[in-house]
Amino acid sequence: AEFSKMADGTIVNVSGKIVTVERMRTGQKLTISDGKTQWSVIVWSNAAGLRPAIERVRGGEDVSLRAKVHSVDGTKILVVTDPEDILYVG
Repeated sequence: AEFSKMADGTIVNVSGKIVTVERMRTGQKLTISDGKTQWSVIVWSNAAGLRPAIERVRGGEDVSLRAKVHSVDGTKILVVTDPEDILYVG
């Protein structure tokens, strides 16, 4: 299904390269692209437990995440809240 049409609460796995990183007080906002699709992903600080490298990621690095679809102001974003949902960073 197309990302923009996914229901809130749907769990998705995304893998791709980090395009942008915006640090926030309670986590960070990443833009991830697989070459076809770009996702906005919020990674809350409490999700960094098992993979602290996520807190230091930079553009161009590869990541794999499991995230939940949320709607914010009519835009779909992905949210990572659990440490086990950061599958790969590097």
